[in-house]
Amino acid sequence: AVASSTEDDDNDEEFSISPIAVGACRALIALSPVVVAAATATDGSPSPSSSPLSQLLPACFAGLSALVDDTSDGALALSLDAMTALVRSSKESSATWASSVGTQALRVWAANLSDPLVSESAADVTKALSAASNAGARAVFEVALPALAGIVGKAASVASLPASASASNEQEDDPMLVAGALSLLAELVAAAATASPEAAAAAHTAATPAALALLNSSAAVDSSVARACCDYVRALVLAGGPALVASEGALEALSSPLLRLLAGEQGSGGGNSSNNQDASEAADADDAAGRVAPALCALARRAPAGEPALALTRASALAAAKRLCLRKEGPTPMLAADCVSLVARAFAFFAPPDAASETAAALAAIPVNAESAPGSASNAATELSPASAALASAPSGEATQQISSSSTTPTTL
Repeated sequence: AVASSTEDDDNDEEFSISPIAVGACRALIALSPVVVAAATATDGSPSPSSSPLSQLLPACFAGLSALVDDTSDGALALSLDAMTALVRSSKESSATWASSVGTQALRVWAANLSDPLVSESAADVTKALSAASNAGARAVFEVALPALAGIVGKAASVASLPASASASNEQEDDPMLVAGALSLLAELVAAAATASPEAAAAAHTAATPAALALLNSSAAVDSSVARACCDYVRALVLAGGPALVASEGALEALSSPLLRLLAGEQGSGGGNSSNNQDASEAADADDAAGRVAPALCALARRAPAGEPALALTRASALAAAKRLCLRKEGPTPMLAADCVSLVARAFAFFAPPDAASETAAALAAIPVNAESAPGSASNAATELSPASAALASAPSGEATQQISSSSTTPTTL
């Protein structure tokens, strides 16, 4: 029924496929999880080969793939949703089709970014394949990495051109495509790293140089791309762990553009020209810079112990302090909270226990005053004062505990 002809004169107006195929897709979406749940309740946890869906998978995937290739409009999203339901219900059994189905889903995703319904459904297929099994995660990652890294690499090449050449470049990709590629890659590398320790290193080699180049030229890229770059760096560091961060040159390469973006030393981060930005541009810049804090914290947690970790956290705190004072009107409340948290909490968390006095001195030296940043000065002073006092007075072993209890600003660090 899924493979039913697409040329039925009695089609639903909403779809370009036959009503029978529409009904079959809806049945797969509704019944696949029910069938598997019923079998599990009866026989325990069935093996992949004994799953009630295992014998149906070839025909179902073949029919759905044909529908995806031959349809558009609402039927395309429906077909992709049926694929997702089938993958989630079949788990390990779907790994056989991970490469072919993943390739098709990525192609549909890239071609339909302007249609959120279709693009999100296509992305859901790749994520479901990655989550279903280790074999599926590896297969999808191997298919997706070259394609997604190619999108990011092309964008970095265009961003590196002179402004006049970049403006006339007809091959420039939609920022939505670039940001989407980075976001999808971040999710896929996280899933693949569980199945294959080499996945993070492969992504680091293939996509990280281009992502960092986009951050380094953030004045030439959309703020959504800068946000996605930060999220990708965080996901990469979490997946690769200390081994990736400790590799030669990695810590400096990953942290430098993040620190510049946070401090406002790049256009997309809201640099010194930010006084000329209108409110929406300033908000976009602050939003992009706000994604830096989680990435810096992930880096600091996995940086080599001792001076490298301390140097990074010191630089993070000072960049955050600079951001607080960047504009007369101050940053957006959310970014101000992130900056203050970096200064008053993250710095203390990551500093070695015997660095309490140095931390307190650094906090006391931060230039927060009402004239330079009236929008954030009072909040910053409220947090920094007890933070400094806690560090200065507490024994080194108690510094982290006191700094945590003295801060009340919500944070996701």
